[in-house]
Amino acid sequence: MSAPKMTSSREIMTEEELRQAEAWRDIIEIGGETVYVFLQKERVYPFGIFLGLLTTAFQLFTFFIFFREAVKCGVQDSDDCALGAGGFLTANQNGTDITFDVGGGVTLVGVTLGIIITLNFLIPDMIRGFAFLRAGYIGIALVHLLISISAISCTVLYTVTTAATDVEILTNVVVLMFITDLDEKMFTIHKAGEAFIFGKVDTDVVV
Repeated sequence: MSAPKMTSSREIMTEEELRQAEAWRDIIEIGGETVYVFLQKERVYPFGIFLGLLTTAFQLFTFFIFFREAVKCGVQDSDDCALGAGGFLTANQNGTDITFDVGGGVTLVGVTLGIIITLNFLIPDMIRGFAFLRAGYIGIALVHLLISISAISCTVLYTVTTAATDVEILTNVVVLMFITDLDEKMFTIHKAGEAFIFGKVDTDVVV
């Protein structure tokens, strides 16, 4: 009778590393290259978690700044608006009633292009958020959906309350979509930095 096979600690570690690598590949396949993928427990990477949280905090803080300015320009008194008289949707307060007037040099073409650009950036992010949610990666899913919903709300409110022309609509949308896309830019910078420091990059597993 042969002796029972003993499993060494090295073999256990290798199995654990394999499990983590498979989970990481699954995450990358769902979400692509974004620092949000570090916000999970399957493969703990401290610097990646820090980078993901830092990027998320910066995005939310920036959206808050735009949102606050939109409220000043469109909902409150336009005298507090740093951008002048406000956009093509402004509020007139008469007692307790608020009415909105549409005007300015905005055309249907500008509004349509702004909507197309916004949806082109945000729909894929929202789909990935729901895909992560279905796969059980709750942390990544919540961040994806939070940023997407914040970006949509901020883009719509800020644009209609500050943009008075088609050019201003497109400028506002492009700037806000760049902020939305910052998570992917930071992931690219992370990979480039890793390649510079360590001399190579594993496209499947980042360590």
